[in-house]
Amino acid sequence: MAAVPMLAGVGLMMVCCSSSSVMMMMGGGDETPAAAAPVKTAEQKKADEAKADLDALKADPDATPAEVAAAQLEADNTQATADADADADDPGVDTPAPAAAALEVAGYDYSKDDMDGIFADTNAQTRNACGTHCKNNNHGKNDVFTCEAFIFREEPKLCRLYDNAQITNVDISDTAYEVYRATGAETGADYTESCDDLGGGVRVRHNSGVDLNLCKKKCRVDASCKGFIHKPLGFCQLHDNNDPYGADVCGAGYRVFRK
Repeated sequence: MAAVPMLAGVGLMMVCCSSSSVMMMMGGGDETPAAAAPVKTAEQKKADEAKADLDALKADPDATPAEVAAAQLEADNTQATADADADADDPGVDTPAPAAAALEVAGYDYSKDDMDGIFADTNAQTRNACGTHCKNNNHGKNDVFTCEAFIFREEPKLCRLYDNAQITNVDISDTAYEVYRATGAETGADYTESCDDLGGGVRVRHNSGVDLNLCKKKCRVDASCKGFIHKPLGFCQLHDNNDPYGADVCGAGYRVFRK
């Protein structure tokens, strides 16, 4: 008979412990449930893949610097797109109005005015790279003209180099196109271009190192200069007359300008 209370005691302990277990199972404590893992967007998945490709290339001893640089650019661009996509989807993020990014290549000014004239497209993927192509006259028509301005578009990518910086009075600032003109470039139609050589006396000759804008300015400030001859590699020759000469020099890569 004495065993009955012991059984009762065991039973109470079991009830007690069972009650505690139920409370724990019911989440009656102060424990905070684990937060759900964030769902990656399609753009973020692309960025992660680009980053993985970059890491693989960096670890590949046979990878060339050009391949690594291209992969780095792709990783940076896809991550920037993913970040912008995430900000656009987040109502708490105040997205500023779009504005032209600061150009990192010295010597160019942002312009709202459209371009016109001879142009050549390059494969530059950033404003900075596009400006460098223009500065170095790095394009498929460099035997035809020297770059004085360029247009850049972020998406789809466009880098278009132009042979002049003249103003067209067409405002395109509300479009995806950004125009950059060489600082101090001659924007008026101050010269008439042709292929006809210049005769007469040579005022000044620079065999290299003078771009088209500087050559124009040298002729402009020299009252005796009536025209000049320029070549993309930096040749600049000022003449004291602009009479017709009758000899085509464009085939040799020269451009002739008369006041």
